[in-house]
Amino acid sequence: MQRSVLNRAAIGAADTTVVSSGVTAESINDGLRAKKQSSRWRMRELTIFGSLLSLGVLANLPLLAVGLQLLYGSQSYAQQADLKVAAAAKAAAGREALSHAPANFPRPVGTFITFDAPGAGTGFFQGTFPSSINPAGAITGFYLDANSLGHGFLRASNGIFATFDPPGAVNGTFPSSISPAGAITGYSVDVNLVGHGFLRATNGTLSPFDAPGAGTTPDFFQGTFAVGINPGGTIAGMYTDANNGAHGFLRASDGTFTTFDPPGSIAIFAPFSFGQNLYINPDGVITGTYFELISGNPFGGQFSCLCAKPRRQLHHI
Repeated sequence: MQRSVLNRAAIGAADTTVVSSGVTAESINDGLRAKKQSSRWRMRELTIFGSLLSLGVLANLPLLAVGLQLLYGSQSYAQQADLKVAAAAKAAAGREALSHAPANFPRPVGTFITFDAPGAGTGFFQGTFPSSINPAGAITGFYLDANSLGHGFLRASNGIFATFDPPGAVNGTFPSSISPAGAITGYSVDVNLVGHGFLRATNGTLSPFDAPGAGTTPDFFQGTFAVGINPGGTIAGMYTDANNGAHGFLRASDGTFTTFDPPGSIAIFAPFSFGQNLYINPDGVITGTYFELISGNPFGGQFSCLCAKPRRQLHHI
């Protein structure tokens, strides 16, 4: 189960390692052997997971889920950690760090608040997953219920929750960004595994949208995936066309679209890759990651960065 954490302080306690004075050469050797064995398991897990992830991106989302289950499920066999001992060591490390804080430390380390969205499941890989917080302290994200279905949530700064799903979100709702005013964008997945962007206004009104040229082929995870919104209401995101080609888009606050492709790119990757990879600032400038082919490269290409200014000026970085 995923439980979310909010830290009110700007700076948290440092993680340090507490070592007992009774360490022996034999215990160190045992630890090194265990670490080496754990590393072998980790490399095996990541190799298998990477292969399945590639298949999931090229084929369909269920294979991606299999990869996640394999990765997280096999960890319990790779290393049997004593969680109580680890927790006690980490708490001691935090106290040690605080005891050596400088006299002019700006303010005390604050308290942590853990929270779960209403309806969040408690099973394997279920729970609450925040994705964005605005200056007022409002948090958006999604939670997976007892059936592992995603739903959107908004947690106000006073702790009050609102949950939501755009029309047709049969296979989940995944908010990605919240503006300073409290407008939320993200995407939902319909019965055919096609993605659709949405805008949730500050009054709670949900407006789905699709980028021009977005594909609708069932079971190929095509469609529109919004990932960021700026204070002016401009939304940045990606869409996959009918040929499974990925492209970038900007949606202005009046609903008009601009689509783009960096020079030489073959894909602006969808948001289920390793983290968000397209961002927009208050001036409407976007940056992100794309993939381009390179002649003679044994892996086919490389990741590159882009910076796109208003008026469609794209700059390779």
